[in-house]
Amino acid sequence: MKKKIYIVLLCMMMILSLVGCSKSQKSNDANSNTNILDTSYDEILKSAKGTTVNFYGYGGNEVMNKWFDTYVIPQMKEKYDIKVKRVGMNIDDIMNKLLSEKQAKSKDGVMDVVWINGENFKTAKENNLLLGSFTEKLPNFNDYIDKNSETINTDFGTPVDGLEAPWGKAEFVVIKDTGKVPQNIEDTETLKEVIIKNPGKFTYPALPDFEGSAFVRNVIY
Repeated sequence: MKKKIYIVLLCMMMILSLVGCSKSQKSNDANSNTNILDTSYDEILKSAKGTTVNFYGYGGNEVMNKWFDTYVIPQMKEKYDIKVKRVGMNIDDIMNKLLSEKQAKSKDGVMDVVWINGENFKTAKENNLLLGSFTEKLPNFNDYIDKNSETINTDFGTPVDGLEAPWGKAEFVVIKDTGKVPQNIEDTETLKEVIIKNPGKFTYPALPDFEGSAFVRNVIY
């Protein structure tokens, strides 16, 4: 049984350009005040050269951190001359900071791009914390993403409306000993049958682990 969970990447409303730019670097650049939603991808890429992007997201995944630090950051610098600063922070703290800056009507938010989950995407959308619909500007989104997929158009039941782009995908996979459990596990019903036949032998990540909570929600649905 597999349950796809999309992890998404958001551009927030405090962003100064599509990939962000430091106020100290681009304060006198006319492009820094341009509404990027009315700017082409090539123009955005050109204006972003030499800038710094503050990327905020969950910092507890060491595998993801290593990949980001050793591959993404060097590639962004080499290919686009964009410096990426990764800031690890729990999503609840990120949301509280965004909401505080929104309430204070701050024009100098420090977050350019945020890695966020569906629950907090709903909060961000409802509180107008997002830049706007931008996914149609992304070449990879247009070339490789199934735009008609429900998992792309909704996030935990909330319409995406182009406010976030897919970051990656994870799947649940059931591992079993075929010598002891010959029955195929193909969906929730067959999983239930196997669990009943083998009491105390099934386990999954304990809540509040993200994958574990997603599994429980899937079973409930």
